[in-house]
Amino acid sequence: MSYTKRHNPRSPLHLVKLFALYAVLFVTLAAFAMLVTQVSLEGDHFVFVGVLLASCAVVAAFVTARHAKDGKWDSTDDMAERMTGGKP
Repeated sequence: MSYTKRHNPRSPLHLVKLFALYAVLFVTLAAFAMLVTQVSLEGDHFVFVGVLLASCAVVAAFVTARHAKDGKWDSTDDMAERMTGGKP
């Protein structure tokens, strides 16, 4: 399937944009979960936050890889382009 240069779902720049979108999404969800459970950032909780952020990055990388494997342009790709200042 041929894509225009602008709508290539497997270009390296677009994959970085997708990773950024998913990372923002998962970090926001993690922050909300911390807010709901009232985890404070005092004491040993910095280790917990570090592990949480690392797991968010791993999950974002996994979801980005799965999304890129499909190779189709969809609304998630449009959101990633809009979030980073590009136009769909």
